[in-house]
Amino acid sequence: MTEAREETGAGLQEALDALAGRLGVGITIDGPDGQLLAYSSQPDSGATDEARLAAILRRHVEPEVRAWEEAALREADPRHRAVRVPANPQLGMAARVCVPLRRRGRPVGSLWVIDDGLDETRLAALNSDAPRIAALLSRSPAMPTPAPAAWTRDRLVRTAYEEGSAQARDDLLHAVPALLDGHVQVLAAVATGAGHSGAGAGGGTAAGGGVAGAAGAGAAGAGAGSARTAAQPGGVRPWTAAEYTALAACVGPVLRAHPTFVGAHVAPTHLLVVARRPSSAAGDEQFDRLVADLELVVGRAARDVRIGLADPAPFAESAAVARRQALFAAEMAALDPAVASPAPFARLGVHRLLARADPPRGAPASLARPARHGLLDPHGPVDPLGSVDSLEPPGSPGSPGSPGSPGSPGSPDPRDQLDALDPIGPLDPTAPIAALEAAGESGAMLLATLEAYLDAAGDVQAVAARLGLHRSSLYYRLDRAADLLGADVSDGPTRLALHLACKARRVRRRTLT
Repeated sequence: MTEAREETGAGLQEALDALAGRLGVGITIDGPDGQLLAYSSQPDSGATDEARLAAILRRHVEPEVRAWEEAALREADPRHRAVRVPANPQLGMAARVCVPLRRRGRPVGSLWVIDDGLDETRLAALNSDAPRIAALLSRSPAMPTPAPAAWTRDRLVRTAYEEGSAQARDDLLHAVPALLDGHVQVLAAVATGAGHSGAGAGGGTAAGGGVAGAAGAGAAGAGAGSARTAAQPGGVRPWTAAEYTALAACVGPVLRAHPTFVGAHVAPTHLLVVARRPSSAAGDEQFDRLVADLELVVGRAARDVRIGLADPAPFAESAAVARRQALFAAEMAALDPAVASPAPFARLGVHRLLARADPPRGAPASLARPARHGLLDPHGPVDPLGSVDSLEPPGSPGSPGSPGSPGSPGSPDPRDQLDALDPIGPLDPTAPIAALEAAGESGAMLLATLEAYLDAAGDVQAVAARLGLHRSSLYYRLDRAADLLGADVSDGPTRLALHLACKARRVRRRTLT
């Protein structure tokens, strides 16, 4: 009997996926009590909305959304007829079509699709398949859902780490008392845009197809403000609808088997995972296994994913710092082929230094420097550009407010003295490679070659193998780049300036805060 029910459940999933594929839309089925019972795979071309993604993530429909839906369904035909439900932007709902599912006159659920302009042919297909789906649903086991405690922890991770709620941090500590022991480590996963590998130092077009429309405005009600701008070539792109759905469905169930896992949250542009890091050899081994499983599950759910690791820290320290460290590390792994994933924040010294010195491209000059006396603000440092100053825990060397650091009360800012000595103005760290950036596609190719050469510490054989070039072709490119730059790449200080400029160019393209 159990095997028969499992086969029926598989048949229901196959039926939903087949119907979704024919219609080019994602399908969800809700139970009479609002519980999410099943959902199809999401075609990349299919429309979605914030309320649908939130229901998949949380395994139930929010009461406000249910009330809106039920109000539109009160006059619905009791037979299997599709009913159009109007959009409600305040609830994150696009227009929808609902087909009530009944079995022998008894309601067993509701089938929902986003109304992207469904014509009569597709509506007829929904109506004709509804009786078979209702029969499969009535005989299938309920969709497995995480335990309520797991729901709670994921919600607290979102509100504590994405929204900065102090109350949520207290509640999370109450839900997981073991957080008091050892350290906590935050992990972030992002999807890369086009041009990540070598040639990505040049141009390219951003990867298409994301949840930047409906879901990008705030899928699941959180994290939408994390991206300052659209993904740039070679940087971070939003999850596609299919990727978001798969991550929301798979990450928690897989990682909950690990004793160090605390909770996870999927935002439109990234995934956050919070884990305990016990200070022991066994704890290190457990954490390594969790990272390996995270790589596995996100690699199956999404393409071109990079992972970043914040520094381990006591739970009492700032959640905002840990979140931003993890996002910064993940984005650097997405932006720079020389940064391997998973990327620990602690190993990104030069990128952190450059991020402090150089705001993202397009930032207003008046905002180029973070507020120096942010510690006097009870709400924390003013950091409109995502300066990496706020990535460093308070009191760490060089962090705002640490003894002798710029920005600590009563301490002179040495940057003022340096700027006073420079009549031209602040130094642009990317200036040494400006001639290549201005040289179009050929300049982008030469810049990628030069950066690969500098990353490999001048190992011509390794660079030629990596780029698939003959050594004579590599030497030609390097000579051409040197001519355009008017630089001697065999000179140590010149190579240092060029290498820093290449890294500053990548750091400047970051978009997550």
